[in-house]
Amino acid sequence: MDKHTPYEHIRHRPCDFIVKYRFYTEDEGGRKTGTPIQGYRSDFMYAEDEVEDKQKCKMWMIHPEFLDQDNKIILDKTIRVPQTGKAKMWILNEKLQEMHKERIKVGQKGYFMEGIKSAECEVIEIVGLNLPEYSTLFTDSLAFICKIVSSHNAKYESTWLPSGCIMVDVWYKNRLFVVQLELDKGKEYFGLSEVKENEPDFTTRADKYYDTLEEFKIAFTDLFK
Repeated sequence: MDKHTPYEHIRHRPCDFIVKYRFYTEDEGGRKTGTPIQGYRSDFMYAEDEVEDKQKCKMWMIHPEFLDQDNKIILDKTIRVPQTGKAKMWILNEKLQEMHKERIKVGQKGYFMEGIKSAECEVIEIVGLNLPEYSTLFTDSLAFICKIVSSHNAKYESTWLPSGCIMVDVWYKNRLFVVQLELDKGKEYFGLSEVKENEPDFTTRADKYYDTLEEFKIAFTDLFK
């Protein structure tokens, strides 16, 4: 299987917003080859920016990342994405996030563009655009976690919190570890826990905290030995 790498693992941040979409049929002027595969790099156009002369339509480099019926990222790049569904949306030029923040609201309508209007969409959830700017130490930590996890064929999922903290669940050889990147009075802390089967109740306090990123890197790497 040709496997898609989730954009969050590449960009080390959450998506900007989520849309529901519908690809137009060929009879409606849509794609002649059917729906695309994951990794489709269409542009985004706000519905109100459409003008009769298509060459003058204002388009933005905001790419979709398609979800399955369980709201999981579609990883198989050999299958075509559904005709209708949901997609995470990623603003490629992060310097433009503040500008788009003024326009992207729940209910905002737009289009996937590839020379033609290939799909119509509507914003149903704001994600990264509503979150604070995260500590550089935390985004560096997430990049490190991704590198180590990938090298051991493990799996991780991250949750970005409005408080500026990040929770990361890591699965490796039937073990579950939880990384807590916490911010307290302006200082970063790196928490690490293991959730065991006989101890299912996970508390918000980590088993152990580390004051520096380097200390955390050593402890996290040791989990895979």
